[in-house]
Amino acid sequence: MKNADKNFEKEKYIDSLRDYLAVLDKVDDESLKAEICYKVSQIYHYLQKDDPQNALKYAQMSMDLHAKHGEDDLTVLDLINIASILMDSGDKKGALQKLDEAIQKAKDMGDDEIQLIAMSSKASMIAEDNREEALKLYQEVMRKSQEIGDIEDYFDAVQGIVNMVREEDEHRAFEMIMKAIEELENYISGIKSKKEKKDVADSFSYLYDTASDIAMSIGDVDQAMEIAKRLQKIVS
Repeated sequence: MKNADKNFEKEKYIDSLRDYLAVLDKVDDESLKAEICYKVSQIYHYLQKDDPQNALKYAQMSMDLHAKHGEDDLTVLDLINIASILMDSGDKKGALQKLDEAIQKAKDMGDDEIQLIAMSSKASMIAEDNREEALKLYQEVMRKSQEIGDIEDYFDAVQGIVNMVREEDEHRAFEMIMKAIEELENYISGIKSKKEKKDVADSFSYLYDTASDIAMSIGDVDQAMEIAKRLQKIVS
């Protein structure tokens, strides 16, 4: 099991899949079995995006086990996982149904963080076809995440909106992402531990990557380099 986890973390998916499947039937603890099924579904999803049969099989096994033990938060994550598998296989309708189910279940649980994850997933999924609804979802995620101090979902929603705006106006998107970076750096400035500062900056490095990419796209090479230096200053 430990070897499988190590290979999974290192993205050695073929090796980790072999190891997980080898121990799956030997595991008695159903919570651990559900965790393995979830990881196996993710590996199959990565390896076989056009053929969802195996990924869906293990995702459903994971969800059934979580539901059996009343682990509602993990059941919602299972629904999001299944939605992602369905979406990549071309079943957008089925994917959206699963996300709506996930959002409703999270609401019923009163679990804001899980609900925000599901809402962001739906916004990302519908952004191309229904920009207005996607934007509303992202804005709602931003509002709720600020209320509960959930910076992960807050900046994830900001990134989603920036990606949408960028398709129409790169300069406006650049202003938005730079504002987000300023917000992040203000948050980091309040952290005393240097290691924690580095960890937070690393986890949101995608904001800097997006800002640098937009800067390059609009022809501002100097700004792109400065953005990279800003991140390096925090993490070094």
